[in-house]
Amino acid sequence: MNTAQFWVALFLSLMTMAATAEPALRPSQQAALNELLESMDPQLRPMMHDQLVTTLSMLNDEQIERLLAEARGGSGDNSEAHDDDQPPPAPATEQDLENNRKQYEPAIRKAWAASHSFDSFVEQKLAEHCAPRGTYAIYGSAWRFEVAEFAPYWPHASNNADLDVQIIGASYAPSDQAYDFDFSAMTTQFDEGKVSDSIIEACNRYNEIGKQFLVQAGTGTNGAPPANGQRAENSANAEVAVIRQALEQQLQLWPDRWTAPLYQALLNARPRS
Repeated sequence: MNTAQFWVALFLSLMTMAATAEPALRPSQQAALNELLESMDPQLRPMMHDQLVTTLSMLNDEQIERLLAEARGGSGDNSEAHDDDQPPPAPATEQDLENNRKQYEPAIRKAWAASHSFDSFVEQKLAEHCAPRGTYAIYGSAWRFEVAEFAPYWPHASNNADLDVQIIGASYAPSDQAYDFDFSAMTTQFDEGKVSDSIIEACNRYNEIGKQFLVQAGTGTNGAPPANGQRAENSANAEVAVIRQALEQQLQLWPDRWTAPLYQALLNARPRS
């Protein structure tokens, strides 16, 4: 894979891994982030930053070195790894690649199905228990004060499993020979009861804040905006942000149960002897 192909594949794969809060990086991860951002087109850096942070936060130092070697174009040059009098290794055969695909494709599809199921469950519970946008709002001619919609974010599944197989497989699965993959650490289950309880608790608090806002904002006279409207809106939205972030942290833990082990297994594949 040349350098241009590497960046295209990495960008597409990272788009499937977007997360909510930016995780803290170890010094080696931060150094890798700086190097990767420095090596790409400046126009791409803002677009790639958050996704790179998410990916690097899940990698150990050895995996980071492999990623950096690929970015530097080192994977296509094995001259230093072999004596001058030894021929380079034979390229992977179609049988080797098919062996790899038969192992990682089902795992990628299972991870996608788990994410899709989780997304649907969370969205349903949010719709059932959180008041919709516009419920907690007061407005008049040319003015409006409103509690922001309660819309927590978590890593979502991509549009379809075929896309994940194509992108993740091409970007993360090794392709120079036959490998054995261990996906035993990956689970595709989540505790519906715990997830539901977390959402209901957050939504109940959100609804309480919204109702308090309507009281505190007051009403204007002769169509004028209430004097306390902006202050009440700011206060309510600050409280909502805290609740939303807390729920996002809880929701974010569940997709990690299948996404993190999936990428770890792909990156730690063992060459078949």
